[in-house]
Amino acid sequence: MKMTRRVKVHVGLRCNARCKFCYYWDKLDLPNPPTEEIKAKLRYAKKHGIKDIDFSGGEPTIRADFPELVSYARQLGFRYICVITNGIRLASREYFRELAKYGLNDILFSIEGHNAEVHEYLTQVPGSFGKINKAIQYAKEFGIKLRTNTTVTSNNHKYLPELANYLVGIHPDAVNFILFNDWCSADKVVRDMACKYSDAPSYLRESIDILNPSVRKVTVRYIPFCFMVGYEKHICNLLQKKYDPDEWNDAIKMRLLGEIKKTNTQNLIFILREFKSYLSAIVKFKLKPHEFFHDKEIERMREGYTKSSMCRKCKYFYICDGLEDSYVNEIGFSELMPIIGRKIRDSLYYRREYTLQWDGE
Repeated sequence: MKMTRRVKVHVGLRCNARCKFCYYWDKLDLPNPPTEEIKAKLRYAKKHGIKDIDFSGGEPTIRADFPELVSYARQLGFRYICVITNGIRLASREYFRELAKYGLNDILFSIEGHNAEVHEYLTQVPGSFGKINKAIQYAKEFGIKLRTNTTVTSNNHKYLPELANYLVGIHPDAVNFILFNDWCSADKVVRDMACKYSDAPSYLRESIDILNPSVRKVTVRYIPFCFMVGYEKHICNLLQKKYDPDEWNDAIKMRLLGEIKKTNTQNLIFILREFKSYLSAIVKFKLKPHEFFHDKEIERMREGYTKSSMCRKCKYFYICDGLEDSYVNEIGFSELMPIIGRKIRDSLYYRREYTLQWDGE
């Protein structure tokens, strides 16, 4: 099984929207990094085996140098060059055509509702729904691979089936439903934005049923397995990310973000400290060294999640993240219902078919 070769390339937090659920709502006006710094990140990613990139912000398309960055990524030979975008800037056909000419061949639109009322309530930008619809038309016109993200919140979860019907009409290659989480600054808006896990599943299941006949891949991210019995193959949490070609290599991502700055000597010290688990990973589990470092990063990320004592009885115990700490603080464990059965230890037990969809390999 091949580890994901996609990574997020962060280009700065400046944005032309003010989404209510934003991870970075209190940092959106910070200066963006310079062009050469981002080019250095692209070179680093290429050197370390990354094949596909997602330019991410903030909003990447508002950078004056964004076409240059896309062109540079193509020069380096990346397979898929994607932008994660709210689509506002891409409502310009000429600008969209310029990006396509320079090498943009994949796009991940953030679509928060099936109509202007829902979408614009969350983006807080009047007219943004009409603009993203124009951008979607241009993506089709210029032959750009199209995927979508929707952050599932307390405000839009009841409209997910209507959104699914809307998405069927635009024929995306993949659809992601991302349960609101508390990363970065978003921990300040958990009370307003978090959708209770017990409230969302019926709408998620109905949406998946609508999308499945016409969409290659439907993913639900960051929800415990016990809420989606019968739909487990659609769940991609931290343990499932590693082999999903549409997800990010977290070890490389954290280095690109500058949050891991180990020298070769520091890496050696880390390996010596973790020698027993490192040796087991290489010999027993046949993990390559870069996979070992990736798994250690996932372990670190999972430290922000908690499971109840009841979870130990659940058959999903070993493959499920549990609940985010902030969710437990606000809502608690009362919704959890362990699913009794033989415990599953293979994180890809349900999702293996999605890991095999490597375009071009």
